[in-house]
Amino acid sequence: MTRGAGEPQAGANPEPGMPIASADRVGPKPCPLMTTTDLDALVRSYPSLAGMPPRLHGELLRAGQKIQVAADRILFDVGEDATGLPLITQGTVRVVRRVSSGRDVLLYRTGPGDFCVLTAASLLGARPYEATGTVEAALAAVLVPRALVEALIEQHAPLRRAVFSTIAARLCRLMTLVEEVAVARLDQRLAAYLVGLGPSVRTTHQLLADELATAREVVSRILESFELAGLVRLQRGRVDIVDARGLEHLASNPE
Repeated sequence: MTRGAGEPQAGANPEPGMPIASADRVGPKPCPLMTTTDLDALVRSYPSLAGMPPRLHGELLRAGQKIQVAADRILFDVGEDATGLPLITQGTVRVVRRVSSGRDVLLYRTGPGDFCVLTAASLLGARPYEATGTVEAALAAVLVPRALVEALIEQHAPLRRAVFSTIAARLCRLMTLVEEVAVARLDQRLAAYLVGLGPSVRTTHQLLADELATAREVVSRILESFELAGLVRLQRGRVDIVDARGLEHLASNPE
């Protein structure tokens, strides 16, 4: 999916189907060809592919590359060029942007049935990636090459609408994120985040800090203040919500 993907690194032990190439990555082994069964499964995950013209159906069978990527591997990184669009059938990818403070801001996650909008932007706009995508849960996908992506978007309206709808939804979410980071207090954002995941959130202070692009110590202090206020109960690796209404009130009325 990235520049140089076909060049295994010297001394590395390749893992199956991993088209990645930086210092902490390994090169791909040949992947099995797509079958009609594989394509049927892909259409179930991506209904917008149904009814595509026969020529594009055949091209997808011939050119689609089945890939598997282990958890915690980098799928793409800042400055790299996308060579194909991954259509995910299993697993998730966490997409983050590192800001000047050195912290990673979560932009979005993408999984089965989703389109990675940064990959689409890189392919269609001929621009390098401006964020990093890391596999959270072991990934299985079909990598569709650039030329076929362009043909599908141009000639198959259901897929075109699905891709553009995803881009629009991500843009709306990013505008909300910018507003939250610029305006909302951190305790307000943390309260809203916990309410959205409750009533019992299995996580760590560090993971919460990563989600909110702040320091673990800051999250720990806020959680301790929530506990003293009777809003949550802190357990090892877990946050139990005691007063959901109180957290909701804090999230919407920080004063």
